[in-house]
Amino acid sequence: MGKYRKYVAVVIKIFEIFQWVAALMLFVLIGAVGMFRVQLNGNVLGLNQNGGQISAHGSSVMLLEPDGMVNMKVFVAVLIIAMVSCILTAMIYHNIYLIVQTTRRVEYPQKEVTPFIDVNVKRVRNIGVYCMLIPIVECIVSVAARMVFKIEGIELGINIAGIVAGMIVLCLADVFTYGVELQKGKGL
Repeated sequence: MGKYRKYVAVVIKIFEIFQWVAALMLFVLIGAVGMFRVQLNGNVLGLNQNGGQISAHGSSVMLLEPDGMVNMKVFVAVLIIAMVSCILTAMIYHNIYLIVQTTRRVEYPQKEVTPFIDVNVKRVRNIGVYCMLIPIVECIVSVAARMVFKIEGIELGINIAGIVAGMIVLCLADVFTYGVELQKGKGL
C-alpha cells in the first residue's frame, strides 16, 4: 500500500463523507414525512413491479397497503434503519481513515510510525463493534416497529454476516494489541 496511501486515504474519506451526507438526507426525509404527513402512491415509486416488497440485509418489508398506497409507518422504519446504517458505516470509514493516516506519518512525520499503536487498537476494536451493531440495530428497529406500531409488513431477520465480520475484526484488534506489546518490547 506504500505509495498509494494518500490515494487510499482520499477514497476512504470520500466514502465517509458520502455516508454522512446520505444519513443527513435520510434524517431530513424522515422529518419531512413526519412534519407534512406525506402519503405516497406505490405506482409513482415503482413498487407495484415487485408486489410492493423490498428486501435488504436478511429482512423483507411489505411497503404497500392493499389500496396501492405506501404504508408510511413501515416506510419511516425503513428510513430509520437506513439512516443508522449510514451513520455506523461512516464511523467505520472514519476509523479506517484514521488508521491509514497514522501509517502515512501525518501525525508524527519525523518519527518511524507503525500501525501497532494503542490508538489503532481502539480504532480496530471500534470498527468491529460498529460492524456488529449494524445488523443488531436493524433487527431492534424492526422488532420495535412491529411491536409499537403493530406493523405486520416487516419480516424479521438478522444479517449474520455483519456479526461474523465484526467478530473477525475484534480478533484482529487482539492481533494489533499483541503487535503493540511487541513494539514496546513486552511480548518477547
